Amino acid sequence: MTYNDQKLSQHKHTFAVFHGSFRSDVRCCNDTEIIHRITKVLRLSIGDTVIFFNTYEHSVCSLEHIDKKQISYSVLSTHATNLRTPQISMYICLLKKDAFFESVRQCAAMGVSHIIPVISEKIERNWFSEKDFHKCTRISIAACEQAKNFHLPKMHHPIRFEDITARKNIFVADPHGAPLQEMSHYVDNDIRVLIGPEGGFSPEEANTLTEFPSLRLTPTILRAVDAVAVIAGALSSMMYSADSKRL
Repeated sequence: MTYNDQKLSQHKHTFAVFHGSFRSDVRCCNDTEIIHRITKVLRLSIGDTVIFFNTYEHSVCSLEHIDKKQISYSVLSTHATNLRTPQISMYICLLKKDAFFESVRQCAAMGVSHIIPVISEKIERNWFSEKDFHKCTRISIAACEQAKNFHLPKMHHPIRFEDITARKNIFVADPHGAPLQEMSHYVDNDIRVLIGPEGGFSPEEANTLTEFPSLRLTPTILRAVDAVAVIAGALSSMMYSADSKRL
């Protein structure tokens, strides 16, 4: 399957830890941050299992030795982390910081492949800096660990709204759009969705978006951060169901 390996279902209560330099043929770790998380945050002990993952593979490991400078472990099983297809790309107009960071967390937990911030006319301000980019990456990692989503989303630097018009097949979240259920006809292909800012699109932007297909998520008006959660979760579920039927 292209989604979380069913063989890992027996480890659903096992903690997952992102280990960027992890290799299944190396049985120890000297990374002080990971050691701190294992011992002080997760409070794991010798004999406990943990899932280490990077962008290429994920392994179930049994801890054999722990001290302040090193942990060692045996690898019980290793699974390749194959490229997730089809992919979901979320174009999210810059929101207030906390709301945007929560949107990133939702996307990572739900299995979104690409997160692209968009600078539109009615955003409060363009606050996104390199520091914020790295914070989004850390938020994504934490969300993937919690959700046991071994496919880290790619975080992009912001693009301007004008750049959207050159891209094809982007669906726009709109309360007057087609029902979300109709997306089930598209889940065999990559899907791109645009979420507007808290203040909505400007008249010029809204006019441009009339040429794009639109989606109605719920019969109510959602906050942008809630719209992200609804569309990411629904699409991920549809893709998982479609993928299961092909097996």
